[in-house]
Amino acid sequence: MKNVYFLFIMLFLAAFLSGQASIFDLSFGATREESIATLEEQGFRISLDYGYSLYLVPIEGDTLNGVEVDLMFLDTEDILSDWLIRFPVRDNPDLEANLWQALTDLHGPGSTTDDANQEHREGTWILGGKHILTAKYDSGTGFLWLNYETERDYSNDEDDEDEYWGF
Repeated sequence: MKNVYFLFIMLFLAAFLSGQASIFDLSFGATREESIATLEEQGFRISLDYGYSLYLVPIEGDTLNGVEVDLMFLDTEDILSDWLIRFPVRDNPDLEANLWQALTDLHGPGSTTDDANQEHREGTWILGGKHILTAKYDSGTGFLWLNYETERDYSNDEDDEDEYWGF
């Protein structure tokens, strides 16, 4: 268990000192190759490749066992637009506390809410531009989910649907 904490602290320090603003050094706008290389250097391997989306898991026996990363790329440009990281924290409250602290250290205080019975915790950070981070803990699954995403403008979707249907 000490190895998990040590690795997490090292990853956090690497991200913090390099100026990157995300867990595992991922960056909005990075190329597919850069994103894969960043995670492979930290002990991840590709598990599934859907083209527009990659699913990565730790190499077997790695101290990050149970962590999963899903990368999503813009089809036309093949650049990283969103990613989702899943941490199993149900049996490791110290890891969860360290993650919440790392998010605050990386992104500032954000807007967080706690359920009175501690079953659900949520935080939101506006990262600048059209980027946002949402962190959610659900006691039902025991996972802390970090969703880094690019906000999209869906205001014209209705018009696009009308054109599709010929209205």
